[in-house]
Amino acid sequence: GLLGAVNPFSWSWFGFHYTAGGFAGAALVVIFFYWGWDVTANLAEETKDAEINAGNGGFGSVFVTITYYVAFTLAALLLFTTKAAEGYSDNIVYNIAIASGLGRTGGLFASIAVILSSIATLETTMLQFSRTLFAMGRDGSLSRTFGVVDQRTETPVRAMYLLIGVGLVVLWVSSLMPSINAIITDSVNAIAIQVAYYYGLAGLVAAWMLRDIY
Repeated sequence: GLLGAVNPFSWSWFGFHYTAGGFAGAALVVIFFYWGWDVTANLAEETKDAEINAGNGGFGSVFVTITYYVAFTLAALLLFTTKAAEGYSDNIVYNIAIASGLGRTGGLFASIAVILSSIATLETTMLQFSRTLFAMGRDGSLSRTFGVVDQRTETPVRAMYLLIGVGLVVLWVSSLMPSINAIITDSVNAIAIQVAYYYGLAGLVAAWMLRDIY
């Protein structure tokens, strides 16, 4: 094994030697991990040479995400036992930085990076929501008011206003729930249903659009 590693390296960490059931379960988790890589498609109309760059951006982001996930998995499994990692679940990135010898300062920088990535994820969700509403409003699938682009910001502001309103309502409803754990659990379940529907529908649409090719 690697010198100083808590767990001896194993290819089973990356899907090899999985049972059929274990692989299927892991594959579903991975799908949800990678959700959002396609956000560049929502920005195609705002991207220079969108016919090439929008698609390449999404495709390239898959490999960037893979690199980060593999590095994180290696670090966690080489530095901690499974039991210890479970105990660090709320702040494992901070503890990885500490265990790697970066000290408390490195841990704080790692925590800041997580905070910034969370903000970026939130912005990604806002982009998908607003640009989808914009496209549907422009094409008449929803009210055309959502297809209006603000002259000053050159963005679909009305779609953003709706997103803010829905977000405030959801926050208010969340405040009525019994605990933070219940909020997180229900949110994860809701997102899981949304992602499963999103990818399932995308797969059916792709099959229909390419039916004449195959």
